[in-house]
Amino acid sequence: MANKCFKAKVLASKKKFYDNKIKNSSNVIKDTWKIINKEVGSKNKTHKNFKIKNKGKLCANPGTICQLFLDYFIKNGTENAENLNSNDETEEDLSNSDTEEDLSNNNVFVLKTIDSKTLNKIICKLKSKYSAGYDEVPIAIVKRAKDILIKPLLHVVNASIITGTFPEKLKVSKIIPIHKKDNKDDITNYRPVALLPAFSKMFERTILEQLLDYLEKNKILDSFQHGFRKGKSVVTAAIEFIEAMIDAIDNSEKAVGIFLDLCKAFESISHKILLKRLYNLGVKDRALHWFKSYLINRKQFVQITHLNKNNFKSTHNSTIKTTNIGVPQGSILGPLLFICYLKGVPQLEGNSKIVFFADDANMKISADNEYEVEDIAQVNISSLNSFFTENNLCVNANKTNLITFTTQQRKPFKPKIKINDQIISQTKSTKFLGLIIDETLNWSEHVSMILSKTSSGLYALRKMSFFSNLETLRTIYFAYIHSVISFGISLYGATTIKNMDSILKVQKQAIRIMLHLEQYDSVKEHFANLGIMTVYSLYIYHIIIHVKERFGDLPKLGESHQYPTRNKDKLCLVNHRLQYYCKKPSYMGSKCYNNLPTEILQQTNINKFKAKLKLYLMGGAYYSVEELFNTV
Repeated sequence: MANKCFKAKVLASKKKFYDNKIKNSSNVIKDTWKIINKEVGSKNKTHKNFKIKNKGKLCANPGTICQLFLDYFIKNGTENAENLNSNDETEEDLSNSDTEEDLSNNNVFVLKTIDSKTLNKIICKLKSKYSAGYDEVPIAIVKRAKDILIKPLLHVVNASIITGTFPEKLKVSKIIPIHKKDNKDDITNYRPVALLPAFSKMFERTILEQLLDYLEKNKILDSFQHGFRKGKSVVTAAIEFIEAMIDAIDNSEKAVGIFLDLCKAFESISHKILLKRLYNLGVKDRALHWFKSYLINRKQFVQITHLNKNNFKSTHNSTIKTTNIGVPQGSILGPLLFICYLKGVPQLEGNSKIVFFADDANMKISADNEYEVEDIAQVNISSLNSFFTENNLCVNANKTNLITFTTQQRKPFKPKIKINDQIISQTKSTKFLGLIIDETLNWSEHVSMILSKTSSGLYALRKMSFFSNLETLRTIYFAYIHSVISFGISLYGATTIKNMDSILKVQKQAIRIMLHLEQYDSVKEHFANLGIMTVYSLYIYHIIIHVKERFGDLPKLGESHQYPTRNKDKLCLVNHRLQYYCKKPSYMGSKCYNNLPTEILQQTNINKFKAKLKLYLMGGAYYSVEELFNTV
């Protein structure tokens, strides 16, 4: 009896400890697996030392390997950069340049000093990570000590702004080689991840917020660029691209999607070109001097972990080298600077569209017949390729591919489109902005990927159900399963009922695990109790929010007459030829929006609208989209 009580108390204490650990975790998935591995006796994967081929021979010496990685990563960005990085160019040289128009329409960006309240917010926004850069100071420690550090930090940040100088000590990047795919002994199969000094992120975040605010207020950035901008995301980029494709198919056009791959884009940025681009965007005087100081004479070294024969881990560093090209991977400013760098992408010919998410470029070409598609595509690719080449960027023809989009009833055609004298390979499906897109927009491959990812979430829930309370299990559900299901659902939610039901089945399994129910117990009423939307409710929610956020641009029923009818503020449903058109988030979103209760439709505040809509759909726990239409 005493032994039984002891075990119960140990289990209760363990549950309390794990619940607190997950509750306060900055990375729920990582910490959950640590707990699972500890409890089920699974050991972490044994560390495997790097072995890299050098001149045909396999090298295992960690010091030599560090140096090989450093030389490779630096060479990668500079091999096409001859004569592009003259950092001694003055502002007068930039102002006298007549190679580009003044893209900012005479607006001028002015760097401003900040107060302690602003800096405190900036520090709080940084992720609490324990990985450290060259200074060996993790962000998590800085955040804990911010009350003591805020005053001296404010002084040095403002000093940097006033003098237009970025501190030299913060320009050193620690590079960690990360294996991408294929042979691990091939150095070309690795990408660099830069760990920057913790304090440099505060400087960068300060400048980023000011520059982004300036660019957005003056509407300087290209509308087709969705990367790292307020109100835009990888999903908005995907929606814009796919809706353009659906429109073309509904108009009986031949439609092709070309998915361009830019080689080492961030590492290939020419500082000379970037500074000129910033100048033309209105970044001048002290602000331009700050960016020049930030970019030039950056240093980097490679660090790897090595396990010796006594099973002791040790870190090995390469020498430190200076690089005068590119922006550091992992930097806060890097993505926005790259977006500025791409300003000036040429206009496309014909009925074409290009959508960017940072360096991810996707082009839609459509025309009445396949010959026109080939001709227009060839002209546009040549124009884009010339722009990229002039800006020290290179399109990887081997990784660029295309899809001819069509309905299931029609056969796809096979266009011959070249880039750098190489025919672009045609595929039935490809990775596209985090989604798997296919030629008929069936989304079955993407759903298969979702099911694969969520299966590990079910395993984690099942194992953690023995050590955690319901609140913690909900946290794990949203980290493992909800996040996977909700990403891109406004697009892939138009898949088949069979595919949607297979995802719904995963959600039901998850709820049964969390509530310790039997296999065939009904869970419909538990969705609302747990604050979980079904996959159908999630789809409806996201497509309605999509149309609500662009409500002012969509046609209303009342715009065609002057009568104060009760439906005058509802959305018009666009006439179309094909059922295929219903895959558009804007069409289905409008249809679902019109079927909402009046009390939700009358809510003008977007945040209150979202909250009411979420509660409504959560309570409905829909097992199909049709249930919404039958409710009101």
